[in-house]
Amino acid sequence: MPDSLLALESVLVRRWTLQTAWVGSGGRLVAHARDQETGDAVTVTAVCCAADGMVTAGLAREIGVMECLAHQPAMLPLLATGRAAGWLYMVCPHLAPSLADHLACTGPIGEPLALDHAIATADLLHLAHGLGIVHRALSSRCLYPAGAGVLLGGFDAAARVGTDGAAALATAADVRALAATVHEMLTGHPWHRDAVLPAEVSAELAQVLHRALHRDAHQRFPTAIAFAQALCGVRDTLLAGAGEVTARGDERDVADAPLQELPLSDGAARSLRVLHAMLDRAEIADLPPDPGDPLVQRCWTRADAQVPARDARLVALRCRWRLLAERDPVGALSVSLAAAQARQVLPYRARALAALGRAAEARTLAVRSWFDDMALDLPALRSVMVALLLTRAFDMATLVSVAEGADDLADPVIAAARQVAVARGGRSFTPAAQGRAIRAIATALERGVPWTAELLVDPRWDALRTDVRFGALLARSKAAWTS
Repeated sequence: MPDSLLALESVLVRRWTLQTAWVGSGGRLVAHARDQETGDAVTVTAVCCAADGMVTAGLAREIGVMECLAHQPAMLPLLATGRAAGWLYMVCPHLAPSLADHLACTGPIGEPLALDHAIATADLLHLAHGLGIVHRALSSRCLYPAGAGVLLGGFDAAARVGTDGAAALATAADVRALAATVHEMLTGHPWHRDAVLPAEVSAELAQVLHRALHRDAHQRFPTAIAFAQALCGVRDTLLAGAGEVTARGDERDVADAPLQELPLSDGAARSLRVLHAMLDRAEIADLPPDPGDPLVQRCWTRADAQVPARDARLVALRCRWRLLAERDPVGALSVSLAAAQARQVLPYRARALAALGRAAEARTLAVRSWFDDMALDLPALRSVMVALLLTRAFDMATLVSVAEGADDLADPVIAAARQVAVARGGRSFTPAAQGRAIRAIATALERGVPWTAELLVDPRWDALRTDVRFGALLARSKAAWTS
């Protein structure tokens, strides 16, 4: 054994106890170990920097990609990395078996679980593609079941693409590989051109996969977010049909009626505004409105009597009321599913999904509500941002696109988010821009914007925490919010 490898082991043994001998794999050395602090099983990967520059560069690139995507829930965590005795190493959780091995042992998995895995993976791919990163080797051997979810690894072949043409081709290849992996989840066998889905697979999912794996590249989904949206639509249909989320009688009776948005009387419109205002105060104070309040009862009575049951504005209000006043995210999700195409409902459905712990779907839906064909007004843009913040899983590339599309909106929260998005998105963050972001946050705090506290506690604001002025502002803000 080379002396340098013994020196590397002497560094690693301070925290990890090696349990297997080193095994060579493509110029890399891999060993299994045990974390002395947590007792968890880990995998240590190391390359000798003096042996092969290409292999070293490949591991360094993989480490960089994993660090960029570390905040995503479907990303295989990078526990540690470093250099020692001329070796570059990284430590990741030891997850066995892979999804391919799991399918080989137990057979295909159910359609709901396959959809969950596919949506989470597509969500991660969308973030990576937004940063110019393509996986290039996605398969069931890169996915690892973890609890009820799945983690994506195998970024050793990942690359950054520069030109638009190369990026489009590489992105489409990743999406097609994911679709093939979903097909494998449902059949238990690797996908091939003549593979047939089992009869129990829903027609909606079969149609989505047929398009994703179409012979003609122009017929396939061009982006991961488009594929994720289609999968979310299939999952919504399954949930509504299987009754996983049940609706109350008033929503069930109108679930099949056409959605409409007719002119309202002044009294009905005023009732909706009053109820929304009460929910605004509920967000700020974190105290639900009193359902026994005569004003609440009067407004709801007028709204129910004068607003059609399938009016998109009333459906959105019911969804928000279930979410904030009744603290019932399951009920809020049921209302939103009863009006699947109501654009006003999408941000609230995203927040309900976030409250139910389905962060990947929540983020995908929040992004979907932004990329709607219709113009997005300021309140809707704020709702999208809130949903992204609540999921704790939004990517800076998406927020950059949202912020850059709102240059004409002089809103302090959006302005602050834009500045931090630019900073965390890899562009230069000048002192002047930093000062503008701090002043924008201060303005938002003074206005009592309810989700400013969410912004302040989010770790992605670390780019500003080293600033003395921001530190003082943060201390005052915490005191103000807790008083």
